[in-house]
Amino acid sequence: MTDTSGTNDEKKLLQESDRSADEQVLWLAFGVLAILGLLVFGISQCGTASDIADNFTLGGGAGSENSTIQTVLDGDGDLSTSADFFDLGDDADDLADEAAGPFTVFAPTNDAWDQAIGSPDDLLDDMTNRDATEVAQFHIVDGEFSLDELISQGTVTTIGGYDLIFDEDGLINESISIDDADIDANNGVVHTISGLLPVAAAVEPTPEPTAEPTPEPEVAAAPAPTAAPVPTATPEPTATPEPTATPEPAPAVTIASLAGETPDLSQLTALVGVFGLDGALADPAAGPFTVFAPTDDAFDANADLLAQLSNGDVEEVISYHVVPGLVSASDIVAGARFETLTGQTLVIDGDGSLPGDVNVLSPDLRVDNGIVHVIDNIMVPAGITLRSLTANIAQLEGIQFDVASATIRAESEPILVEAAATLRSLPEGTLVEVGGHTDSDGSAEGNQALSEARANSVVAYLVGEGVNADILSAVGYGEDRLLVDPEVTDADKQANRRIEFTSPES
Repeated sequence: MTDTSGTNDEKKLLQESDRSADEQVLWLAFGVLAILGLLVFGISQCGTASDIADNFTLGGGAGSENSTIQTVLDGDGDLSTSADFFDLGDDADDLADEAAGPFTVFAPTNDAWDQAIGSPDDLLDDMTNRDATEVAQFHIVDGEFSLDELISQGTVTTIGGYDLIFDEDGLINESISIDDADIDANNGVVHTISGLLPVAAAVEPTPEPTAEPTPEPEVAAAPAPTAAPVPTATPEPTATPEPTATPEPAPAVTIASLAGETPDLSQLTALVGVFGLDGALADPAAGPFTVFAPTDDAFDANADLLAQLSNGDVEEVISYHVVPGLVSASDIVAGARFETLTGQTLVIDGDGSLPGDVNVLSPDLRVDNGIVHVIDNIMVPAGITLRSLTANIAQLEGIQFDVASATIRAESEPILVEAAATLRSLPEGTLVEVGGHTDSDGSAEGNQALSEARANSVVAYLVGEGVNADILSAVGYGEDRLLVDPEVTDADKQANRRIEFTSPES
């Protein structure tokens, strides 16, 4: 018998199958048709091909948590002030809208607000929609940028038109750090930051030097053949020259823009915006004004004092640094007097320094609507200094005297030593009234005499500590100005027995 097994296997598609090659082809065709049928059935039941792909996507689509930028802020206890702040401005609806954006939001932490403002809750109660919108637009960028993208790009512009510059460490404008980066939301991303953003840094990135082109070697040209003379052509008529375009005028540089573009003035810029003073300072047609601009270091050094002040007092401090009119460095001489926006007079000390021994670091920065002088400390109006001094002494249970006597107790002497240091720092010529007050125990005549005697004792002690006697005056008010009336407890009486430092009444 002839062996045909090898011949049959060679004709089969699957060598070990019992079927012939033709039969295997038919079975493969049936298999392909079955697979196609299943696919068509699946598409008809599930929708489009992209729908099917979506059904196999792990974890669901983006935005399934329905989290917006505003809900991110609301849900983080350390961003509660920023959540309330952004909710006041015109952009609040967009930050809360899942379909808006995307945006990149730089959200100051609660500590950043406390350091810059002191009493942010009171400030938010008084803030207008316009003020909140202007400051918020320092902190919002149109588009979604991760920290790596911000560092890679180098500079982004906020929706308020201000440039923010990022270095390789992620610092913003060389001073503000990003504490927590890349908090995702459906309409953008949030970065928490360590300070309030003013505006752009003045430092522009240094361009890469342009490489000098390598000169090509000179090749001697072959002499050109002598050409046959060309007949002279009739000259074309001279065309009328196009008119020269008028150049666009340079953008105005204002006090507000100069401060905003100077990283070391970021806290001043933020406060000017918060209190609505930026409108006039940003208007090139307004003024002119002279601004004495404290540095960020000056604000940091006075953070404790500013935290004790009301928002009204902080606004008064900022306005005290603005003088209507132009005051150049040559005008800042001993005894010169300038009226500030507060209506108070700024008097130059005998050594040529500003009130409170404040010095000018960078003078005569001229802009279209005035002059800026950068200074090394904050100038505090004398009235605010005296109110703060009185409040601090009251917190230490006041200045104690022996019973029914004007003799100062030993435990109160350190308080008066500190008071003398504060009074010595006041601007030259500042007058201070030392007012004595009593409770209502005893006769009115006796209390009047006792209050006068105690005020005189305090004045004598302060003069002994180096305070100029010419600026001090002792006044007794007896029981005429009770802080607590009626007096019910011993604590009420203690509050009424006090020494107050004020500016003399006019």
